[in-house]
Amino acid sequence: MNEGFIGIFDSGIGGFSVAKELMHQLPYERLLYFGDTGRRPYGPQSLTTIKSYVMDISNFLIDNKAKIIVIACNTASTAGELEARVAFPNVPVIGMVEAGVRSSLQYSTGKKIAVLGTKGTVESGVFERRFNEIDPSIEVISIATEDLLRMAELGGEVGGFAKEHIYSLAKTAVDQAVDFGADVLLLACTDFTCIDYIMEEAVAARARIVDPAKETALQVKHLLEKTGFTSNSEAIPDHKFFISGQDVKEFNSFGSQFLGFKIAATKVTLDKNRRYHYI
Repeated sequence: MNEGFIGIFDSGIGGFSVAKELMHQLPYERLLYFGDTGRRPYGPQSLTTIKSYVMDISNFLIDNKAKIIVIACNTASTAGELEARVAFPNVPVIGMVEAGVRSSLQYSTGKKIAVLGTKGTVESGVFERRFNEIDPSIEVISIATEDLLRMAELGGEVGGFAKEHIYSLAKTAVDQAVDFGADVLLLACTDFTCIDYIMEEAVAARARIVDPAKETALQVKHLLEKTGFTSNSEAIPDHKFFISGQDVKEFNSFGSQFLGFKIAATKVTLDKNRRYHYI
């Protein structure tokens, strides 16, 4: 188990934010990253459908020697984190929801928090329930930002959409949160990392932005240390990247730029019978 991989997956490139934090916190651990670009966006799809994706990808990661699974996607965490923990009792599973909630509570002084996420995450009410369980006095507004997230998950400025258009979408969501009185904006989708500079500009210091990627990485570090599953190697780790869609070139380009080293993803087709076709 010590020399297994940290398995991490997202609907696309947003999970690189968590991967980068994991590399910082655990520099000798090997990462096994799966970007499910062939089935994105997750947000508009049913949670039942997303749950099946979680199971498919978790099986793939485990079959490729993952010693822990990180669901680096809020929608997927909402849909299938609990089920994955039951289905894979011998492999720890960590999602994004708890990290986001804990980080937000740490920084909010006014007890009003805005959650920006996908339609699926917002409609599930998972964040409201978790905040209420910890502190019933917390007020939460959840804002679905589908158009903004479509831009973000493609890396930002794409398809003729200028920065001004993305900024306008971001400001609309941020203004709604600020008008509510929120002093914390929880970015409940890792794809926001791709447009973090635009989000900062839209917020303009009116509230604190919380990205749960760092807290998630710290949870993974703590769990590996607690279970004794940390790597014994001090060699440069050989990270592996896989993708389900055709956009391998774009995936590699963004990932290399974001992570700071060249990556080369392999396209793979998932099979429910756990037969994988590599291209």
